[in-house]
Amino acid sequence: MSSERIFSVAKDIQTTPPPSTMEKSALFAINTYKGTKYNLGNGPLNDGYHMAKTIKNLGFDCYALVDGKKGDFLKNLQHFLKTTTDKLVIYYIGHGVNVKDRDGDEADGMDEAMFFSDGTLVDDILVQQLKLKKESSKVVLVTDACHSGSIWDI
Repeated sequence: MSSERIFSVAKDIQTTPPPSTMEKSALFAINTYKGTKYNLGNGPLNDGYHMAKTIKNLGFDCYALVDGKKGDFLKNLQHFLKTTTDKLVIYYIGHGVNVKDRDGDEADGMDEAMFFSDGTLVDDILVQQLKLKKESSKVVLVTDACHSGSIWDI
């Protein structure tokens, strides 16, 4: 399956900026790690395609970031949390990892993290981002990753 298929039901946030206000939206972070030793093959694209198709059928505007950098994901996450007024789905597909806890808030001494080709986003950062959401909105967090535990630290 080629990566273009995901865009038959989702908009490409790399070429089409999302609107400044959205009622029902979905942000997909799909990581295949193509060309790296972490390559997951076509599984993430297949999963993302089918989830986007399902969520689109429920009336959501869907946007996909495929093999994006952690900074791009964070920037888009902030935008979606700040501008979605009713319902937001955040769907992460990729590797999840455990990294050494740096602030002492984890009982096991490890933070959970999303893994991007250019580094990790730890649960401490992710949970802080959730504070940006509009009071009126509901957020559904879906993480399809190994070793993710409570990756949103909630």
